[in-house]
Amino acid sequence: QVASSNSGIVHCLDPVMQVLANFTSVDDLRDMIAQLFEVLDVYEAGSLSFDCLRTALLHLHISHHAIKLRWEDFLRLTNGGKLCTASGGLSPQEFERAMVRELKAFVQRRLASAMTIE
Repeated sequence: QVASSNSGIVHCLDPVMQVLANFTSVDDLRDMIAQLFEVLDVYEAGSLSFDCLRTALLHLHISHHAIKLRWEDFLRLTNGGKLCTASGGLSPQEFERAMVRELKAFVQRRLASAMTIE
């Protein structure tokens, strides 16, 4: 989901990425992602389906903006569903892979934005 560039948010998960970008080591990042998974796994299913993730993100209080995950966002996040388990959700391991990939893209967008020549 794309929001206004004035808010600094380009993709719906940018508020989450802003928090994760403050990691101090690889172990710290892994711990942050694992804690995030636990917070988002509101049904304690051990995996994050689209509905679970969408609902949990809406209630996650890390931004002034509600995080509204769309199906298209979930497909992008899960690499077209390739990272999903047979039940259609993200396991903790695949969630970590998705978050690391999302964080890399977030950092690249921020770097590109900072390097814009005027």
